[in-house]
Amino acid sequence: MPVFIRLRLAAVRLARALRRSILDESKNWDIEVDEDGRPSLSAGPFRLVITPRAVRLFDAFHLFCDGAEIWLPLWWRLRLRNAVRLVLAENALDMLEAEKLTETAKPARAARRRQKQSA
Repeated sequence: MPVFIRLRLAAVRLARALRRSILDESKNWDIEVDEDGRPSLSAGPFRLVITPRAVRLFDAFHLFCDGAEIWLPLWWRLRLRNAVRLVLAENALDMLEAEKLTETAKPARAARRRQKQSA
């Protein structure tokens, strides 16, 4: 079998395993921010980094294993990028619910409306 076909098959197997791991075992992945403010997930030797662009559709996605970047087919990069975004969004929602910011924000808004109406 030619090398480029084996490379593609290995990359697809790796991406599929990582995506399953991210979605099923999201607590094992650490959420980090690098010095440039780019979000990343890391677990063991793997590090997934999203580089934001002006249009979110064109965000760059990088997979590193022990510091070396791993090539992935476009379709699988997109699927992994969406899985990382989902974990980041779920983590933010969990943090919001833990802080109960939604309950404290609603009364303040209602109090401001009452003050405007009475004045």
